[in-house]
Amino acid sequence: HRLSLTWSAPWLAPGAVWYQSRVSPLQRDFGPASRTPGIEVENLGPGRYRVEVEARLEGEPTWSQPLRLEVEVAPRAWETWWARGALLMLAVLAAFGAVRLRTRHLRRRAEELQAAVERELADTKVLRGLLPICSSCKKVRDDSGYWSQIESYIREHSEAEFSHGLCPGCMKELYPDFAAKQRPRE
Repeated sequence: HRLSLTWSAPWLAPGAVWYQSRVSPLQRDFGPASRTPGIEVENLGPGRYRVEVEARLEGEPTWSQPLRLEVEVAPRAWETWWARGALLMLAVLAAFGAVRLRTRHLRRRAEELQAAVERELADTKVLRGLLPICSSCKKVRDDSGYWSQIESYIREHSEAEFSHGLCPGCMKELYPDFAAKQRPRE
């Protein structure tokens, strides 16, 4: 807010008139004397102010009795308590809305992930329980009582595939000449 006041003191005669003023509660004391018949005050907040002006003729030692003017500066719309309350409510509602949207998005994403996990689990074959295996030839007995190679059993009951090779111990036992030519792995 801006306060702009002008005045005159015609009772002091047509000579050079000096003025001093103060705006309470902004100033405790009168400001410096000036020949300017007015004041301008910038950036006034809402509230009550008292403007006091004293005058004197140039060369006179005493000032006149101060003239007083009460001024009330009304708050702007956004400076009122209801506007600030409304702004606060809007901020709270915006935050609440953002949290709800984020929660809804996360819930939907969790449901999608759960469905994906369930689909993958449905496609997964899992071997469970005791698996009877021959301690000599390593054949496995199925639920019907038939004995089959462990690779065949696992391939039928899971999605695993096999590739065959020889471990170093079997290589030495079955193919000693070939095993001797191999360089040991470090």
